[in-house]
Amino acid sequence: MLEKSAERLTPPEYLKQWITEANYEVLPTEKALDLINIIPETNTISVTCRPTGIEETVHFAEMLGPEKMKRVWPHLAARRIYSQDHFDEVSLRLINAGMEKAFIVGGDGDPSFEDFKKTEDVLNGLLIRGILPKKIRIGGYPEGNPVMDMDPIEVLLQKQEFAEKAGVQMEIVTQMFFDADTLFNWLMEIRQRGVYLPVELGLLGKLKWNSFVKVLETIGIKDAMAFLKSKPKLAMSLATGMITGFSPRYLLTELAEKNTPELGINGISIFTLGNITNSVKCLTDIASENI
Repeated sequence: MLEKSAERLTPPEYLKQWITEANYEVLPTEKALDLINIIPETNTISVTCRPTGIEETVHFAEMLGPEKMKRVWPHLAARRIYSQDHFDEVSLRLINAGMEKAFIVGGDGDPSFEDFKKTEDVLNGLLIRGILPKKIRIGGYPEGNPVMDMDPIEVLLQKQEFAEKAGVQMEIVTQMFFDADTLFNWLMEIRQRGVYLPVELGLLGKLKWNSFVKVLETIGIKDAMAFLKSKPKLAMSLATGMITGFSPRYLLTELAEKNTPELGINGISIFTLGNITNSVKCLTDIASENI
């Protein structure tokens, strides 16, 4: 299950591999449709599901067409499904659009329908209908998940067991994080407890300073300065980019320097938050510097 991580590479080699094969998470907007072609062919794309509903994600997939959909992971968020009929409609439209893989999550906010609250509900719904994609991504939470009423690692073990029985290729994509030590501690814990699924690291892309502060607010961090005081490495990297904005450069470098094959890091997934052009350029520049 950890094929890509079997060989120990140098930090520059890890960086180049991660960036060359990075996944870019985009918002399902008309602007993103126009910019999608600037994402290199070696990269994959995930299309998020916003709180306003899953319809935008489905429509985006339909507009892309089957050929482009081959490298796209549409998000299927359980809490954005409001009936069994709605689930049937969404699933059928995504399949007709060319869906070959999916990123399945519980989603934020209150459930729209009692039968769909968490990732497992969508997984089982697709399995029962005989339309479960062979490649599935699920969420991982190095800093915990307040919505879950179970041990998050136990939940990962249950999903891993589902993948084994269903015969699907499953990997974990972490939530956005800013601290390498927290991430590595979590990775070591899930490996010790038997989770062997490959992990992609969820990293924020290139953002202006004011946009970065808004991102912190959306993930529940109201006091940006207090947060930065608790993470001196992040604060130091931001101090050098107050004009140019936030960049994942320093965090990526630290991750590459500390990485080992045993951790099972399969790559990175970049949250562009509407900043596709700047995020792609930022990572391309980082890769060029590490050739």
